[in-house]
Amino acid sequence: LASVTVGIVHQSASGMQQPAFEWIDTNSGGSASGSAGAPGVTAAAAFNVPDFLSNPMVMGAANAMLNPAYNPYLRGLPGRSSWVPLETLRYYFQVSNSYVLNKVSLLLFPFSQKGSWNRQMVRTNDGEQYLEPRNDVNAPDLYIPAMSFFTYILMVCFILGTQSKFTPEALGLMFSKGLFAMIIMVLFMKGGFYFQNAPISVCDLTAYCGYAFVNVCAALAVGFVTDSSLVLILGLLYFGVCSGIFLLKTLRVLLLNSGMGVGMGVGGALQGAHSVRRYFLLLVVVLQVAVVCFLGLSV
Repeated sequence: LASVTVGIVHQSASGMQQPAFEWIDTNSGGSASGSAGAPGVTAAAAFNVPDFLSNPMVMGAANAMLNPAYNPYLRGLPGRSSWVPLETLRYYFQVSNSYVLNKVSLLLFPFSQKGSWNRQMVRTNDGEQYLEPRNDVNAPDLYIPAMSFFTYILMVCFILGTQSKFTPEALGLMFSKGLFAMIIMVLFMKGGFYFQNAPISVCDLTAYCGYAFVNVCAALAVGFVTDSSLVLILGLLYFGVCSGIFLLKTLRVLLLNSGMGVGMGVGGALQGAHSVRRYFLLLVVVLQVAVVCFLGLSV
């Protein structure tokens, strides 16, 4: 069989455009060129893929298709930016070694923080903006949650391996359990903020919920070193309470700064709003302890 490559359009002497073709004989390795009414067209006139891709018009069309300004399918909503812009994600990964150490210390020992839990802000030409995580220990980040999430999976599989209980399915199971716990926490807190008319981004909630894996890894490490189930359970309870206290102090500041209760009336209405906030924060602490114990008792 012979393979056919479409060539360029040939201008005949009569003024009519006729397609030129190149026939390549795959058996003999040779090739013959020709066109309808225009014999002798060389192989150089055949269609060339690299030349096509380097065509400025083709590259311009490709860039336009990949540009969210021209392609609505690359935008989250009409007239708005994408759901999670790259610049937003870059903010959550602007961390430093000192920030990571201070943040992990704050997660494991939230009682040690004597200062303010408010996030620091800086004034720019575009208005006031939050400082990057590397410059503010109270700022949420996604680096620590991501690293601790995968560390949790590997740590559980390692402990199972030392007990001769590891199977390849354990990786997928631990990933599913961790992801399930994250989704439950994010949905619960997002719903709580929504019903209290307090705005908060999904990235912030993902960061705050993901910090629980740091406490789970700490409890697993303590239980593995001591080789005691009792120490593991006590460690999970302690670090679960620490994770809950961290969220309690962090979310309380966010709810206060959101102006919750403004415009809701005075007297009983305002007091009721504060009661809802207290019960919500209490449920967050209880849920956080339950999630830490649920993840830690996987071994």
